[in-house]
Amino acid sequence: MDKQNRPDTEYIHLISRGILLIKGEDAESFLQGLITQSVENLQKDELRYGAHLTPKGRIIADFFFFKTEEGILLDVNVSILMKLATALHGFKVSEHVEFHDLTEDYIILSDLTGTEGLQDPRLKKMGTRLYLKTDKSTAGYQEEKAYTKQRIHKCIPDFPFDGTESTLANEMLLEHLNGIDFEKGCYVGQEITARTKYRTQPKKKLFYVRSSQLIPSNRNIVNESDRIIGEVFTTLGQEGIALIKEQSIKDGSGLFVSTHPIEAFIPKWARKEKSS
Repeated sequence: MDKQNRPDTEYIHLISRGILLIKGEDAESFLQGLITQSVENLQKDELRYGAHLTPKGRIIADFFFFKTEEGILLDVNVSILMKLATALHGFKVSEHVEFHDLTEDYIILSDLTGTEGLQDPRLKKMGTRLYLKTDKSTAGYQEEKAYTKQRIHKCIPDFPFDGTESTLANEMLLEHLNGIDFEKGCYVGQEITARTKYRTQPKKKLFYVRSSQLIPSNRNIVNESDRIIGEVFTTLGQEGIALIKEQSIKDGSGLFVSTHPIEAFIPKWARKEKSS
């Protein structure tokens, strides 16, 4: 895809992202049985969002995916691209599929105005994404901090920046971000994910947090009794994304990060009346 005739400064270069290509005649059916989102009937110029889980429903990686003439391209955090490729490859038996790291071949851009590119399927206000064959020139684009600011303000998680190896897909509320298709067939971690949704509900959930002071990242959240009840992950200034025990919020106890009081809110898009 090509950019319109707009200044490069209107686009954000997502330097933290990489591209994993899965190609071969069985690529679609192979992924269909492994990831949380359906691959079937994927249309041209359609971007979908999903995740690959452990058998216990823990997140290995979340990613976007779309179809090209090359195969199915996965847009994933570059720091876990090989981890994801290795995990998926471990399920290959006799399928005709190949894995290729194409990170060096693409520039991934965000257009928060949402006027061109592929629509972010998680939330309209996260704009669109563009995937350009690169000549290695990235001068002129905005730094990723502008995208991170919007992501935090809208409380959109980005694994592994937000979450740990023990984080459940349900805790990250991926269902509300169009990241889980509960109507599709089996996939790795499906039993735990469905059971957690319909029977138990996760004890921890994703929250947007804010404070009158700067919030340090990757710190424990404690209540008034100094008991650890969660963790704040990505932060920028006085805002952040956190996983917190929901009962602690219902109890009305004060929340603190490094002695700083914070407030926690359920993301608007995860409330009963979904908002963009």
